[in-house]
Amino acid sequence: MIDVTAKKRYLCSQLVPLRWSSRGAPCEAVGNLESIWTTGAEVCLETPIPERTVLHIRTRQREWRGLVRGCRQGEQAFYIEIRFLPMHFWSRRRFVPEHLFDPSALWGFGRLSNA
Repeated sequence: MIDVTAKKRYLCSQLVPLRWSSRGAPCEAVGNLESIWTTGAEVCLETPIPERTVLHIRTRQREWRGLVRGCRQGEQAFYIEIRFLPMHFWSRRRFVPEHLFDPSALWGFGRLSNA
């Protein structure tokens, strides 16, 4: 499910309002933005969303639209992977999520041990 073609993926945590349609009926929920990259994002949500559903993610600064690329069930939530539509790509200049972390910052450190 993870988009391994993405060049740089950031971990984050921010609650975001989501909108989509299900069988013609409008749906809304609040999800946790878990990770984001140029062409997509992953959101944790209490509700599953079918693949190929158009999903709107809103922040204070902007709105992104994307297609649900996958939905996997975790122990207590669903993880929704979204591929952004053209003209809705993400960049740090457009929006910086709360608690943004670049995992590549750890590359310079050796293997972590249990000690």
